[in-house]
Amino acid sequence: MAKNTISNQGSGYVRIATTVFAGFLLVPASMAAAGNIESDLRAVITQVEGMVTVNSGTAAGGIRRVRPLEIVAAGVELHVPDGGRAGLVCSSEHWIELSGARKWTVSGAACAAGGRVLPHGTFRSLAPRGGRFRTVDGILVMELDVRGDAEEALVLSPRQTAVLDQRPVLRWRQVPGAVEYEIELTGLAKPRLVDASEVPCRVDPAWDGVRVCSLPFPQEHPGLEAGRRCYLNVGYREGIASPLHKGKKGWRIKRLPAEEVRMVRERLAAIGSLPVGGTARALARAGVYAEHGLYADAIAAYREVLRPDSAAATRVTLADLYFKVELDRWAYRHYEEVSTASDEPGVLAAAALGLGRVHYARGGFPEARDHFRQAEALYARLGLTEEQAAARAAAAAEKRILD
Repeated sequence: MAKNTISNQGSGYVRIATTVFAGFLLVPASMAAAGNIESDLRAVITQVEGMVTVNSGTAAGGIRRVRPLEIVAAGVELHVPDGGRAGLVCSSEHWIELSGARKWTVSGAACAAGGRVLPHGTFRSLAPRGGRFRTVDGILVMELDVRGDAEEALVLSPRQTAVLDQRPVLRWRQVPGAVEYEIELTGLAKPRLVDASEVPCRVDPAWDGVRVCSLPFPQEHPGLEAGRRCYLNVGYREGIASPLHKGKKGWRIKRLPAEEVRMVRERLAAIGSLPVGGTARALARAGVYAEHGLYADAIAAYREVLRPDSAAATRVTLADLYFKVELDRWAYRHYEEVSTASDEPGVLAAAALGLGRVHYARGGFPEARDHFRQAEALYARLGLTEEQAAARAAAAAEKRILD
């Protein structure tokens, strides 16, 4: 089989947080006891000002400056200098704010005595996972479907996603020369024709400089009913007498059931009251969106805070979401950037696994094999047996095709 090429499209109070990555999103509270992620007391450092250091008390660790998104174990001592500050969330769901000059040792008693109680699940929402993955109701499991050359990048949002709003804004990639677009919401009403000159389109940095057209949900269409799905497709004509060009599939949109909408809004409100920085709140919100299948909202939340120096884990999570909604070119770009810029084994394993999935989906099986094997080796080094087995199974599936 020919190689399938994937092209890419075009000092203060530091606040840091991330959600899980590698295509495997937040675990609901009911599942937390199933794993060992929070079996021992730990704390994640989310906010730092000044030269804050940690002392692990071991020769290997010693005294060093805290790292972004660092998780510190019980017994580790934090040194906050005069004029410095640090904020952290304990796995016992307590918020601790430290100001210098002082020393503070991570312990259950210290977290409880000096901290503010936070909503259940806060630590899980903010702590990076070091390459671990969990499946949430089948979300972002090891998907090994072959997508071929199906049109993927005309409809941008919403696609393959749940939504909270009854009337979400529709966004698609502008087609140069198009004179007319057809908006089709299968299952709601007849297709609607729109003059291209009446549709606002602009270069959107959030979509890597692509010209993005947007349109309010058509007024003549009934809004999305709770729990009901429809399928969005956008077609176009390049001349008034030209044939209509349509994507090869409609993209699923489903409004969440009313009770789940209420639950999501309650969780978002709780996040809004957290004493963490704005970036941390945004990333925690993104995790809630993703957990409930609100992929379009999650992608928008990650894009809002993503910067060139953002944590690699955050960029991998965004890539996972792009892959989930079948925007493979965007997924590939972010996986590749992480794989060339990060030195964290867990993140590199996640990126390798993601690159393998993208190549597999596009029919690039030899390339997929190489990335799956790389991910397997990295997970083996980390001792993550579940993830290692998943990468091995993916490589085996690819091998059956090549054989």
